[in-house]
Amino acid sequence: MTIELSTIAILTLGVLYNSEIFVSNTSIKFGVRIVLSGLLAVMFNSLVFWPGFTWIFIGLATLTAIWWVIKPFLPTFPRISFKWLYRLLGIPEGTNYVWWLIAKQSGFWRQTLALLGFIGIFWLSFRDPNAAVAMIISMYLHEGGHWLVFAINKIKAKVLLLFPLGAVAAPIDKDEDARSDLLPWWNISWLLQAGPTVNVLLMLVGLAMQASGFLPVFATHLVYINGLLAAFNLLPVGNMDGGQLFHVIFSSLKEMYDVIVALLAIAISVIIVWGIMLPPAAMGGLAILQTTFSNIGLITFLLIFAAGVWHKQGKDNPLHSQSKQAMTVKQVAIQLAYYLILVSSTLYMLAL
Repeated sequence: MTIELSTIAILTLGVLYNSEIFVSNTSIKFGVRIVLSGLLAVMFNSLVFWPGFTWIFIGLATLTAIWWVIKPFLPTFPRISFKWLYRLLGIPEGTNYVWWLIAKQSGFWRQTLALLGFIGIFWLSFRDPNAAVAMIISMYLHEGGHWLVFAINKIKAKVLLLFPLGAVAAPIDKDEDARSDLLPWWNISWLLQAGPTVNVLLMLVGLAMQASGFLPVFATHLVYINGLLAAFNLLPVGNMDGGQLFHVIFSSLKEMYDVIVALLAIAISVIIVWGIMLPPAAMGGLAILQTTFSNIGLITFLLIFAAGVWHKQGKDNPLHSQSKQAMTVKQVAIQLAYYLILVSSTLYMLAL
């Protein structure tokens, strides 16, 4: 199963560039972005077994080292503005580019063109029609999970293919979007977890297809691609589903509970990862060390998870816990338990 290096490099760098960074010092953000991209590359190389990620990591690590050497000698450059790009594309100033894409790509024929565009991109990237079809189905149904929760909460929404970004489930207009922002955070938490839930269910479908011998090649792609999507979205980073989930979790809690919940989540995730990695017989020190190195992807996921959770608990506004939208401690516990079930299910099925 192969994929073009350029596609994954753009994917990892793009996600992290638009995500929150774990440090506030702007002078080292570039280096942190590169290191995090490398960690993600290593993680997916181990979890999904697509070749090439290790070379991405080596390249990004090399760029980071070069950056640290030459940065003291570089002049201070003004902040880069992308207003010229907005003007070139015809995006009105102050308009969110995602809403602009939604407006431009709504409608049957435009969605058909977006679908054809994604088919072309994924076909060229994966060089396998089974993988291309599995990717399109998986990302669309992921957003379908979000759409279902919108519908349950009586928010009018739609699922669209936004070329070249991916799929999106969004309220049909800004009025419905404003209504969705006023939902209780308990409801919003289910909305955020619905997408990864669909990916985990599709992994189970893929495993069942493999066991029955039905479309085995497609089934293998279905498992790995949904594992990739679930692992990406469950990371508590930036605007990923996991990142937004931990934002509402810590916003709902009083400050005295934030650190406790963060440490508890990290501790449980360590137990999950080690439980997946280590068979009962592997109790010796050498066996544990060998198993750790052979499961570097799981370790990397754990490192990013721990850093993301710790960052999120320190970034929330203490006053948000007094909001009428806030969850109770019991609701937070339920959401956290369900999230950890999704994480453990995803990592376990990828490790099979």
